[in-house]
Amino acid sequence: MTINHFLNEFKQKSDNITFLSIQHFLMKLYKDGDEVTDIEETLSNYPLYLKYLNDFAGKIYKQYDSSIDEIYANTCHIMNIEPDNRYLFNYRLARLELNNIARIMNIQNEDIKIQTVEKRFDEFQKLLNSKFYQENQETYKAKIVRLEKNFELLKQLFN
Repeated sequence: MTINHFLNEFKQKSDNITFLSIQHFLMKLYKDGDEVTDIEETLSNYPLYLKYLNDFAGKIYKQYDSSIDEIYANTCHIMNIEPDNRYLFNYRLARLELNNIARIMNIQNEDIKIQTVEKRFDEFQKLLNSKFYQENQETYKAKIVRLEKNFELLKQLFN
């Protein structure tokens, strides 16, 4: 199937902003008339949305009152792809690992520091409750335990 054929079919199933976003995203990967391969794999890859829709975000957020997360969810629904997948899980996990204790403690404003911890904890809960994690706990056990220990230490520091 060509990219043009795929986009024509996708347009019939989606709302305007989802179509425009996916068209924008895919045209960065393909040229008109290119054969599409592994389209489900590409469209389930959450970090690619962030990478290829970054310059389109203003239109998504302001003009259409939407978000990249909403575009991702809509696309997964249209394509019958599980949105709670390894790409989304690994993206969230990497963000949590990046915001380690040292980075959080270097935040000067105490209110922002507390908000950061609360937001990271909420993201951690999403991770733990995700379908992908529930099905792959053994694979990620060491990383999850390390994050749990970090949150316990942060609790102690703030209490």
